[in-house]
Amino acid sequence: MVVTFNPFHHYQKNNYYGSNKNLSKGIRLSKDLVESVASRPYDVLDSEEARTEAGDNEKSLYHIIKPEINFEVGTSEYDSRAYNSAVEQFQMFQDKGWLVQDDKEHYYICTDHEWQDAIWPRCWSLC
Repeated sequence: MVVTFNPFHHYQKNNYYGSNKNLSKGIRLSKDLVESVASRPYDVLDSEEARTEAGDNEKSLYHIIKPEINFEVGTSEYDSRAYNSAVEQFQMFQDKGWLVQDDKEHYYICTDHEWQDAIWPRCWSLC
């Protein structure tokens, strides 16, 4: 497991020296829904596997991370409709309260992993 913490990323990239622009308000899963939206990372399964795992679960993250499943079988992951659908699904998840934005700005530490059963990248906030 690799943990990356880069508190000066935004300072260096955007020349925000002297400001707190490296803090952000994260958007994360509503705590009571974690189990019902579980998914593997997008790059470890193909479209049909994602379609099967999502089933009729409208809360599945596959609707955002593998948006081609929102269309007929055989739709390319590079189809412009898939990109537009990902944006629409991301907004809908927020509108329905399935994804919520933190109230305060935080620094975030996220892990990079190769677990096949991963649900979502593990992130922790530092207040």
